[in-house]
Amino acid sequence: MLCIMNIKPPTFDSAARMAIDETVDGFAALSRVQAKQTLDDVSCLKGIGPCGSHEAATGKLQEVIFEDFLILKVQQTLDELLREGQLPFRLTAYDVKKLGFDEYTVPFHDSRIHSITFTLKTGASFKEVVRSAVLQRVARLENRLT
Repeated sequence: MLCIMNIKPPTFDSAARMAIDETVDGFAALSRVQAKQTLDDVSCLKGIGPCGSHEAATGKLQEVIFEDFLILKVQQTLDELLREGQLPFRLTAYDVKKLGFDEYTVPFHDSRIHSITFTLKTGASFKEVVRSAVLQRVARLENRLT
């Protein structure tokens, strides 16, 4: 499609690439309310994708952005726990999967802890819910080892 319109895709050094990186970096500092507002702003975009697929393209874009945002927030929490000495080894969040209404699972590529699952209730702090789920899972692991 880009070749037909004689538009060159952005290169790695282009301003477009730098703007994308700044946007992704900025998401790490957003609160859930700010992220929701950002997603609402994204839903106002016009002309995404082929004719007739605006709503589908916008919905998919919102899902991807929100999932990436959740992964960043989970990883920030894991890194804080490691720095505080409450996590005995480093964990890396590779994905956040929605299981049901406000229920999520975070898989890890680790033989000691395969995943955590948590429910996010209205008004609860996402960070605190993740923190609690990780600490409970680590405690179960330590109990099995003793």
